[in-house]
Amino acid sequence: MSIEVYLAVRARGLRSRLFSSDFFEKALKSSLSDMARLFSQSEYRITVEDLDFDSAWCMAYSTYINRVDSLLAGITGPMKSLVEAYSLGRIEVDLLRELLLSLTSNREYTPPECLAINRLRISPRALAMLGSLKSIVGYLGDHGYKRLGLACEEYMTGRDPSLLELALESDYYSNLWVLSRGIGAARKVLETEAIARLVHWSLLLRKRGKRLPRRLVEGLIENLEYFKKTLWSTRGEERLLKLSAKRLGVTLGEDISFRDFKSKMDRLIVKHMYSIADRREVDISYVLAVLFLAYIEAGDVYRLLLGKGMKVREDVLRKTLLSTL
Repeated sequence: MSIEVYLAVRARGLRSRLFSSDFFEKALKSSLSDMARLFSQSEYRITVEDLDFDSAWCMAYSTYINRVDSLLAGITGPMKSLVEAYSLGRIEVDLLRELLLSLTSNREYTPPECLAINRLRISPRALAMLGSLKSIVGYLGDHGYKRLGLACEEYMTGRDPSLLELALESDYYSNLWVLSRGIGAARKVLETEAIARLVHWSLLLRKRGKRLPRRLVEGLIENLEYFKKTLWSTRGEERLLKLSAKRLGVTLGEDISFRDFKSKMDRLIVKHMYSIADRREVDISYVLAVLFLAYIEAGDVYRLLLGKGMKVREDVLRKTLLSTL
C-alpha cells in the first residue's frame, strides 16, 4: 500500500468523526452548558469551567493539531512534509497574521496560552519577543517567508497592513506548490484555493484604490503558468480577475459588498472541499480536503464557544459558521 493510499484510508476515519451540520444546529440552539456537554462527548473534551478566550481557542485548535499528528503517525518523506505544511501551516499563518496586525496597529500581542502551538515550525511567543516589525520580518524572511520583506517595504510607504497579510499567504502557497511537485492530485485542492485567494486580494485592494502587487502575489499562482503569464501581461490584473472568476464560476458584480463577496468565496471553497471529500478518491486531494474541513470545524467550534459565552444571538452566530452548509 502506497503512503498516499495509507493516508487516504486514515483520512476516511477522520472524515467520519467530523460533526454534521445537524450537530452544529443542535449546538446553536443549546445553552452554553449544554453545548459544552455536547462537545465534551467528542474529541474536543470541553468543559464549561474552561470557557475563556484562550481555553476555547486552545481546545479547538489543539484537537485539530492532534488530528494532524495522528494522521501522520509513522509517515515520513515528501508526503508528510506537504500535509504538515498544508495543515499546520494554516495555524502558523493565522497566528503570524495576528502578530503582524497587532504590531502595525500598536496593540499588545498576546499569543494563545496553548502548549499545542509548540508543535508549529515558528513560535509566535518567541517571535513577539523580538519586538520590532523589522526584526520580526527579518526573522521570518530567513524561515521561508521571503515576500514579507518586500511587503514590509511597501507597508512603510503606504501603511497598508493588508500587504503583510497578502505576503504571508503568498509565501504559504508558494511553499505548498514547491512541496507538491510530483504529487499531481494535490493540485485539485491547491488550485481552487489559490485562485480564490487571488480574487480576494485583488478585490480588497481595488476597494482601497490600489493595484495587485505582482511581486507579492506571484507565490499564490506559482505553479499555474498560464495565470502567471496573464498577471505579467498588458492589463494583466483585469484579465487575471476575469480568468479567475470564470474558473471559479462566480460573478464579480459591482453591486456586492466586499464583506458579502468574502463570505460567498469562503463558502465556495468549503463546498469545493466537501465535493472532493464526498468523491472519496484514494489520493492526496482527499486527505487535504478532509484536513481543510477539520480546520474549518475547529474554527467553528471556537466561534460557537466564544459567541455563546458572549451571548451573541443565534441568527448572528449562525452566519459566522462554515460547517452548516
